Amino acid sequence: MLPSRDRRGKPAAGGYLAVAGLVTDSPTIACSWRWCFAIHLIPYKIATYSVGMAGYFCIYHVLLEIRYVNEYIYAQIKFPMKINLLYLLYFFVLTGWTGQLQAQDENVGRNHSYTIGGNIFRGFIINHTDAIGHLTIAQPSGFEVYINRNSYGEKYWQQAYNYPDVGVSLSYFNYRNEVLGKAVTALGYMDFYLKRMARSELIAKLGTGLVYSTNPYDLDKNNKNVAISTTFSYAMQARLGFNFRLSDRLKITSAVTLTHFSNGGVRLPNKGLNIPSANIGLAHQMDRLRPAYIQPTPADWRENVKLNAQLSTGFKAVEVGSKKAFPFLNLHLYADKRVSRMSALQLGMEGFYNLAYREDLKNNFSQDERPDFRRLGLMAGHELFVGDISLVVQMGMYLYKPSARNYPIYQRYGLKYYLKPSLFTSFSLKTHLGTADVLEFGIGIRR
Repeated sequence: MLPSRDRRGKPAAGGYLAVAGLVTDSPTIACSWRWCFAIHLIPYKIATYSVGMAGYFCIYHVLLEIRYVNEYIYAQIKFPMKINLLYLLYFFVLTGWTGQLQAQDENVGRNHSYTIGGNIFRGFIINHTDAIGHLTIAQPSGFEVYINRNSYGEKYWQQAYNYPDVGVSLSYFNYRNEVLGKAVTALGYMDFYLKRMARSELIAKLGTGLVYSTNPYDLDKNNKNVAISTTFSYAMQARLGFNFRLSDRLKITSAVTLTHFSNGGVRLPNKGLNIPSANIGLAHQMDRLRPAYIQPTPADWRENVKLNAQLSTGFKAVEVGSKKAFPFLNLHLYADKRVSRMSALQLGMEGFYNLAYREDLKNNFSQDERPDFRRLGLMAGHELFVGDISLVVQMGMYLYKPSARNYPIYQRYGLKYYLKPSLFTSFSLKTHLGTADVLEFGIGIRR
């Protein structure tokens, strides 16, 4: 496949220059290969896949963003030879790797298939607190590449959720702001198909993972970044998308996305970032032959009210710029009632014993006026069961909180993993109206 060929089957000049532009860092060739790529792409790829200029637009800007990443790597690490490794990686993903996996098309015994894709995006930062007002002038942009495993109903939860996809993605954020710098995220996620039509799809995506930030808070060098203070932080993402199928294996994807970055209060400052964005891209079905969908089968999901007892712990910082964090221990007692095959409603009480709250009050109140740092809350929530994993969204109100610090309302977004039907582990982010409070790691029983 390298280099590309013209209509007569002879290597096209644009193909040679494209390869030269990928491998070298010559300004002349690096500029010329884009034009050759465009001239070569338009008459052949577009004619083959009917992508039109939208497809070229997406690919061009993805490659452009990759070039920005490559230049940043050069600035950080001095290579003896400037080889555009990211260009080569992306090139082989789209050619050699795809071709290799397509060779597996004849394996019809599998109960799944794969889709690869990429998109570009541009967004803005929500001003959820006055403390980050100076950062909201940034207009983040970047690209995302991903691979999905498509399901066909092998398990009952796949049938119940209209055959969702499970995937992993890698995204690059360029904040276009010297204070925030750049970021790279690695996420695991699920795509839920809200509506499947003849040539289009409406999907919802929920994902979580890690984000690497190049310019975290530093007291001496970068004290204006009050949003992110750790190199690695927690990332959450929700997306509503619309896909239009151009052919049996190629589709244009579009979406609106909300991404949240936070370290959960492990180090301060930690105002967090909330980034809405618009995405457009392409997705390619890698398997020519795919399994048939298994039709949903009836299942008896009804069960009695279940009682849950859970302990969660973690660490929370108090002083800005300090690496010292204080432990906490929370007790959660609640009941849940299954209201459908995959959903349950929750109601219960929570106790919070957080030594970081005590340290914060010690720093702001005299000993005689210092209020109790312990807290008690009333919680209501919803649990969405997806096989052995469940998604949890909860809202609570403090019934006992002598100190006026923090809002009286709190939220929690998390995951549970059931080791067995009566035993689970959990990971969640507790927030106060958009500002992260703590990251909780827990274990509990459900009977």
